[in-house]
Amino acid sequence: MTQEIKKSAKLSREERAAITLQDNWRKTELRTSQSSWAGGYNSFAVKYKKDTSRPAIIAEAAKVWSSNGKWSGNNMRVALSVPSHYWTTKVIGGILTIAPRTRFDEREYKAFWVEQGRGFSVKLIEGFVIRGHHIAGNDMEKARTKVAKIRSDAARLLLKKRHSLVEAGQKWVTIDDSLKAGNCRVGTDAFVKKLEKKLNAQGPIGAVRGDIIIALQDDYYTRRAIAVAEHSR
Repeated sequence: MTQEIKKSAKLSREERAAITLQDNWRKTELRTSQSSWAGGYNSFAVKYKKDTSRPAIIAEAAKVWSSNGKWSGNNMRVALSVPSHYWTTKVIGGILTIAPRTRFDEREYKAFWVEQGRGFSVKLIEGFVIRGHHIAGNDMEKARTKVAKIRSDAARLLLKKRHSLVEAGQKWVTIDDSLKAGNCRVGTDAFVKKLEKKLNAQGPIGAVRGDIIIALQDDYYTRRAIAVAEHSR
């Protein structure tokens, strides 16, 4: 059960920003409370700060009990503070990204993004988004170099062979293959969680056939992971 913020023209900027945060959070693999007998309430809030410091975000859970006192659960609260109303959130490559709204139209920009921590907690990462790639750090030139290498390596792999669905079915792909292909760790972990949910996996997945991966998501990122799997066996 997620807090529903009524969409109305009378809502404040912060309330409208909270709706955007709530909607974008749901599009990622970031955790929410799923309690059913007790709790299961998720609330989202955004606050605009008067200074120009970096954003801050917390996600925390509070234990609650059912009305009869027999069952326990969790309610989750997410609170985001940003320098001004020009800042907003957007999901890029499955990652909840925070930056000034005008930056999202650019090919490269400084940004912050949210990674899952332990339990319901989250971590705010600072870095750059370049051509859709999230690169942590504070040096734009180094980030550009990393992305250029990622794209160059991926292009070489894709040029070697175009994989058909049949060929992909003969390849077993691992997390290490995805990382070697240049896919970022955050995006890879997010895809694995989606895959585990789709397959109803009872535990961690060691490797998956390429055709199963393509059936779930056929794009540049999955294809290059399959290409690496072919050449690493």
